[in-house]
Amino acid sequence: MHHPPLRLPLAFTRTHRVLPEEIDEYAHVNNAVYLQWLDRIAWMHAEELGTPLAHCLAIRRGMAVRHTRIDYLEAALVGDT
Repeated sequence: MHHPPLRLPLAFTRTHRVLPEEIDEYAHVNNAVYLQWLDRIAWMHAEELGTPLAHCLAIRRGMAVRHTRIDYLEAALVGDT
């Protein structure tokens, strides 16, 4: 039996320019800000899939992060995208 290759959907992405208020005392994006970005894009993605926050509130259901791993490869600086 031959199975066709698994076709994954394209990644959901958006571009963000680092704002001055996202910079910490070390002159780069604070680690907590990355989590805020992940939360924001998760809700954008949910909305695009037809499950906006208002719907989740109406049905008293939502998303929850159970595990997060971020590999910080390089510091993001103000103005970076």
